[in-house]
Amino acid sequence: MTLEAQGNQYSGFFCSYADDGEHHDRLKPCPFCGAKIDLEIGNIHTPSFFVACRNCGVEVTGCTPKLKRGGKILTASRALRIFAEAMELAITQWNTRAAPTADQGRAGLSGEDAA
Repeated sequence: MTLEAQGNQYSGFFCSYADDGEHHDRLKPCPFCGAKIDLEIGNIHTPSFFVACRNCGVEVTGCTPKLKRGGKILTASRALRIFAEAMELAITQWNTRAAPTADQGRAGLSGEDAA
């Protein structure tokens, strides 16, 4: 995963992102279809990333950190830090699984086992 800062102090900085496919060891399989290699991390030149399953289409978006001064990122080093943080948030959200509720835990049981 490669981030590269671009821009200038007048218009602000952003980062371009190249998905080199080396993220598969950092992502859990898709919670819906179980895919592991069809996962994609992406962004659209904003400090907001997503993790998506190209197999079934489910997607999780990482939260964009709040920006000050009209939303401009004024230095390349700050852009790299903010974009890296947003990418980590998307990965963390993808890898977070809800704990099963008591009802979900009993869903597979029947008869005397369910009581």
